[in-house]
Amino acid sequence: AEGYRRVDCREPDNALVNQYETGDGEWMLLAMVQEDKLWPGLCRALERPDLLADPRFGTRAERRARAKELYAIVAPILASRDYDHWRKALDEQSVTFTHVARLESLVHDPQLEAAGILRNGRDSRGRAVRSIASPIAVDGCPPLETRPAPSVGQHTDEVLGELGYDEAARAALRSRRAIR
Repeated sequence: AEGYRRVDCREPDNALVNQYETGDGEWMLLAMVQEDKLWPGLCRALERPDLLADPRFGTRAERRARAKELYAIVAPILASRDYDHWRKALDEQSVTFTHVARLESLVHDPQLEAAGILRNGRDSRGRAVRSIASPIAVDGCPPLETRPAPSVGQHTDEVLGELGYDEAARAALRSRRAIR
């Protein structure tokens, strides 16, 4: 699209609203839109209080002007420890961030769980699986357990029977290969 520019996280316009890889290969997104308020907490979480006195990063304008330089400092620090460490450290300092989740980790996501988005269900072999709940909720109706889609032809006899086709009529359709 015109006007769209792909941003390389290694060359950010703003190092405090940027993605970073942690030591265990996970990714996080710093989302410090209130950076003047959150900057001191980030420095404490990174165990780099010296950055608070660093004149290169004293103001929002200076941090933005030196975003690549700041990224070069922050990225190796975040890469030095695993995501769980940083989640705790950043939470303790009330720094705004999020986990950049992989698809396979979403089935254990506590926020999706708390919001009721994940449901227990069954696959086509009857095994327990986790699934996305229906986005439609009707007041007074409990949510149904998710289940797999029917296989091709699974309900043919039921549907045709409800439409008035007796066993002989269905057999005739099968002999002409109109149904399985």
